[in-house]
Amino acid sequence: MLRHRSCNFYSSAKKKDPYDVLGIPKSASAAAIKKAYLGLVKQFHPDTNKDPAAKEKFVEVQTAYDILSDDQKRASFDANGYQENEDSQHPDPADIFKSFFGAGRSSRPGSGSAFDPFADLFGTHAFRGTSRGGKRISEDIQMRITLTFLEAALGCVKPITLSRWEQCGTCSGSGITPGTTMATCKGCGGRGAKVFSRGGMVIEVPCDTCDGTGSHNPNPCKKCSGDGIHRSASPTPIEVRIPAGVDSSTQLVMEGMGNSMGTGSRAGNLLLQFKVGLGRHNGLCI
Repeated sequence: MLRHRSCNFYSSAKKKDPYDVLGIPKSASAAAIKKAYLGLVKQFHPDTNKDPAAKEKFVEVQTAYDILSDDQKRASFDANGYQENEDSQHPDPADIFKSFFGAGRSSRPGSGSAFDPFADLFGTHAFRGTSRGGKRISEDIQMRITLTFLEAALGCVKPITLSRWEQCGTCSGSGITPGTTMATCKGCGGRGAKVFSRGGMVIEVPCDTCDGTGSHNPNPCKKCSGDGIHRSASPTPIEVRIPAGVDSSTQLVMEGMGNSMGTGSRAGNLLLQFKVGLGRHNGLCI
């Protein structure tokens, strides 16, 4: 199943008085500020409040708390209010990602590479296909066939064996044990995304627990381990009819003969390329 991952940023265009936003007096203690903040965050968090206006309110609450929870920022605001250039400053999304997720975190266990949220979100290292269980494989299969000059010139039928990923017959590609159902993802509450806030900005990213699907599989199919696909038990013998006149730059596409991604997805293609041996010939005379 091919998934497109994305993230959304929400920023507050106009900053309001932080005391008014939190509904507290200017004499409020640090404990009172925190109590008001936690109550409003719970009320307007986009994960629980589906009102479109809640996101903007959530940004205002976060911005207000960022100011009033810092003694230096609070004193500066009490004395001078917002500075003129403050509204024109926008945090770098990359810096915010580093703040949220940590610059040195690995993207996957054993990867040995630094965590790059933008590469993960926008596909720098993306594969063309992803199975229901998250197994990352290519939809298409590439294969090179060696031909003699005569076979390439005149055409022929070549037997090959093909090993590919196939839809699991036990679960019909769903990845779920028959008779059971998917459950709501606890990581995102079924939204398929997680929301974070920092510095007056809300960032919405695909849930890393469910890979953005909003659900998880509590009873994975035992045959395919929840992937919905599995390797064919044995290579499949097929005969390929190769047309006359192919050369080393020719690519023959056999539609639907590639890997399966599971339920609801079309199998990829088998892409055949050729290595043609040299033959003794004179012009068109072979």
